[in-house]
Amino acid sequence: MRHRGTISLLAGLAACPALIAQQPAAPAPTLACQGRLLEAALPVTGTRTFVFAILDGSGAELWSSGSQSISVNSGLYSVSLGAAPMPAIPPALLAQPSLKLHTTVSGIALAPDTDLVPALQARSAFEVSGAFAGDVGGTQNAMTLLQLQGIPLDLSTTAPVSGQGLLYNGAKWVPGTVTGAQGPAGPEGPMGPAGATGATGATGAAGATGAAGRAGPQGPAGATGAAGPAGPTLNLQKVALLKWYGASRINTTVPGPLAPYYLCFDGANLWVTSNSSTRAVTKINAHTGLQVGTYAVGGGPSGVAFDGAHIWVANSSDNTVSKLKASDGTAVGAYPVGTGPNAICFDGSFIWVVNGGSNNITKVNPDTGAMLGTFSVGTYPVAICSDGSHLWVANYTQSTLSKVDPANGAILGTYSGGAYPYSLCFDGTHVWSANRYGNSVSKLVAATGELVGTYGVGTNPVGVCFDGRSIWATNLGSGTVTQLDAATGAALGTYPTGSQPWGLCFDGASVWVANRIANTLIRF
Repeated sequence: MRHRGTISLLAGLAACPALIAQQPAAPAPTLACQGRLLEAALPVTGTRTFVFAILDGSGAELWSSGSQSISVNSGLYSVSLGAAPMPAIPPALLAQPSLKLHTTVSGIALAPDTDLVPALQARSAFEVSGAFAGDVGGTQNAMTLLQLQGIPLDLSTTAPVSGQGLLYNGAKWVPGTVTGAQGPAGPEGPMGPAGATGATGATGAAGATGAAGRAGPQGPAGATGAAGPAGPTLNLQKVALLKWYGASRINTTVPGPLAPYYLCFDGANLWVTSNSSTRAVTKINAHTGLQVGTYAVGGGPSGVAFDGAHIWVANSSDNTVSKLKASDGTAVGAYPVGTGPNAICFDGSFIWVVNGGSNNITKVNPDTGAMLGTFSVGTYPVAICSDGSHLWVANYTQSTLSKVDPANGAILGTYSGGAYPYSLCFDGTHVWSANRYGNSVSKLVAATGELVGTYGVGTNPVGVCFDGRSIWATNLGSGTVTQLDAATGAALGTYPTGSQPWGLCFDGASVWVANRIANTLIRF
């Protein structure tokens, strides 16, 4: 599914009578948000779940609307941010600099985030109703300037000619020729809506009045005429977005490390291993896509996992796992495991390492790195995941999945998956496996191991992950990624990636794919 959105925020004038009648003395700010949403290049009609967030300049969230079901008609939608039932927007929040609006649709982020800047509501000019009063007469589309600060203006008796200005004759303003020695320039008053009457004063009135201001006694009068009636009071609690843009959730590509292989997310950054001789893991800011740093690990870095504070990397050539601080990449230690470690996961208490060369898995203390046990599984295990209670291991050449008790390593069941299962993920109820030579993914009930279904994807799927709604599979042989409905297994779309897509992960807003040959990461 692809989205393209255009978003505009408009704000109102505090002087609009209709608004004043409905607002308390110190109203909480609301932001009118309008946008255009496309899926697969077609305008959306239907209801979608939106989440709007205001971020500060560092990307930290200051306010969130929570999930909002919004009706979209022919691609267009409109909503007032901060209005009930959403949380109120604190008035002080909008005084902060460098604010951004971040929008998520059905769990998918629109990019880029966009700036919020103060502005008036253009709509208010069309909401004036009734006759004008005071110095201005007529209606909205037929205004006439009748007075300057309450003093009558007479242009009907004697029409002004070129070079004349307005002179005060003691009773009213009339056209006349400026005479006398030029005096000091009078200050020019600010032009409010009376500037719109510049059409009247356009006879050179306003400009000529300025000249009159330079002529002795007429100077102050000219300045007064320029001031006109006061304009509307600005409501600085209203903000508007003055920029329309095309937002896309597809094909955001950033340079990756050399031959990116597997990746994981630590809550702010991506950690990417390189299937090459680099012996390194690369840290990438998930918001900007910029590389934060590259840090040394062991030989043949493969699987990577996050334990809440540290990054763990399985070093397939060294038969070790590396532990690094997620905060700065500092190496904490390297610890021996089995032969050919190629996958790794954290179950909430322990680090588990898959040893493809010795057909077993190793349980590691995340605090000390000590091995707590090594347990046999199937033939050539290549992937592991936790369902919160048990471990699941993909036995590649055996085409089976093993369910393991994490307390003692006992195998609780062996289940048939697809042909050559290569990666695993858990969706909260089911375990999914990507079947490399079955060109499919399989869905099993985690509690029983029952096979729910097997669903076709692209050629040679090697990676699988869950984004909260969809299952994503990387298709190594066809250079694509496939999106499936997690509830039904129905295909939602297949999208091009770079060459040889391999590992993938979800960062809470976007799915990231590592393209080994293209040396890039692509965000969906």
